[in-house]
Amino acid sequence: MKKIRVITCQTIHQEWEYEVEVDDNFDLTSCDSPTQARYVLNKIYDEGIEGHCLDNDEVRDEIVVEYNPI
Repeated sequence: MKKIRVITCQTIHQEWEYEVEVDDNFDLTSCDSPTQARYVLNKIYDEGIEGHCLDNDEVRDEIVVEYNPI
C-alpha cells in the first residue's frame, strides 16, 4: 500500500446575504427580472455593501488536477 498526494479543483456554490436600501417604489414582485437583479448587484458592488456567507457551501464540481507519490 502506498500514499499519494492529491490536488483537486472545486467549484463551490455559496449563498450570501446582504441588506440593501432601495427606494420606496422598488418593485419586489419583479425581483426575478434580470434588470432588477443587475440593479441590486450594482448597488452592492458600487456602494461596497458588506454581506455574509450563509455557511451552506455545496461542492458543485470537483476534478483531480494532479497527484504525486508522497
